[in-house]
Amino acid sequence: MDRISAFLGGSPATVALRLIVVSFIVGVVLVTFGFEPASIIDSFVRLIHRLIEYGLTDFRQVGRVLATGALVVLPVWLVLRLLGARRAPSSPQISRAAHSRARVPTSLASPPFCAAAAKPSMISPISAGPR
Repeated sequence: MDRISAFLGGSPATVALRLIVVSFIVGVVLVTFGFEPASIIDSFVRLIHRLIEYGLTDFRQVGRVLATGALVVLPVWLVLRLLGARRAPSSPQISRAAHSRARVPTSLASPPFCAAAAKPSMISPISAGPR
């Protein structure tokens, strides 16, 4: 019973009484503005039918747009991949894995090291770039 009370936010009887009171107040406001239960349910059913009808149309449209884009993107990607495989890299590039395995000088690895006081060239000579 404790789990049910925790889920509901109070005892079941108290929550049921609150829901009845709130439902009555909301019902009075809706009836005042001309809403009826049958019209609300009918509108909801029509909404679901329209969402399904237009939603399926949208899926077909998305598929058509995707196929059109793929007709251009895939050949261009394939050509670029083939050209990239033929060409040897002009400059050696260091991979992230190789960069992470790089040895750190002992002066930088000591605990009293302060990154703010270090020169930029001491922090990372690989990413320092041209000066």
